[in-house]
Amino acid sequence: MVKWSEFQTRRPTDREVRSWFEDLRGPRDLRNIGIALGPISGCIVIDVDAQGALGALRDDGYPDPLKYVQTARGEHWYYGWDEQHPIGNKAKITVGGARVPVDVRGHGGYVVGPGSLHESGHVYTLKAEGDFAWADLPALPPHLAMKIEKQSELAVKVWAPKIEGNDKALAVIDLCASGMTKSLLTKGAKAGERNDRVY
Repeated sequence: MVKWSEFQTRRPTDREVRSWFEDLRGPRDLRNIGIALGPISGCIVIDVDAQGALGALRDDGYPDPLKYVQTARGEHWYYGWDEQHPIGNKAKITVGGARVPVDVRGHGGYVVGPGSLHESGHVYTLKAEGDFAWADLPALPPHLAMKIEKQSELAVKVWAPKIEGNDKALAVIDLCASGMTKSLLTKGAKAGERNDRVY
């Protein structure tokens, strides 16, 4: 089993990523994909899975993301990491003056990646507008990033770690949506077990 905490400060190599899925000794039917968020991947995610949450975000001025993932219960909205407004993790952020069940995942957090299989049988599916690199994801507008930054549970100043390894290792995200993983993922992770079943 791969411990994901190590990959908050370094990116996996291409060889490591492939070995996690090609090693037949491991429980192939339990393998899903996790994406460490924050400066290491250059992404933050707004987890939208409650009725009315999408409308509340749009009413509050949150721009529709250029890339998002359709989950079993809603959507993961991906935005670029902004060093000027470091965002940690926060459940039920304030949107439109009211608390709604919208969670934010940033530095120190992770999300289940596209290509993963939920226990319901739903495959986390990447949706994108246009063709551009993940590194080019636009960040949230500063005034919205500041609102989340003040609410997020990032108690210390975020430092951008020295990123080691092959920059191409972000291809793990692209592998998530590829046919390669579809042939490997056959059973979903139950709620509460995702920490132990993601790579």
